[in-house]
Amino acid sequence: MMQRVIQRRALRTTLSQLKAFNARDHIEQTYLPTFHFQGALPRLPIPELNSTCEKYLTSLEALEGHPDIKREDIERARQQVNGKSEK
Repeated sequence: MMQRVIQRRALRTTLSQLKAFNARDHIEQTYLPTFHFQGALPRLPIPELNSTCEKYLTSLEALEGHPDIKREDIERARQQVNGKSEK
């Protein structure tokens, strides 16, 4: 029972804070350059090329039916990924 009361209280506080939020009050000027903390970020692994190509083809197939994407375009991309490029 106590946990439910705390959750309701926390939710009520959150809702009241959201209602009082105004973005104009929270915009601040910063003097740090855009990539200031770039060196502190961890290096990410480079994904395998085959995995990337498969994801690319999957995304193209999902776009089939879009006015700018034709079935021929998808097939041409599939052939290029598989190394059977038309010349």
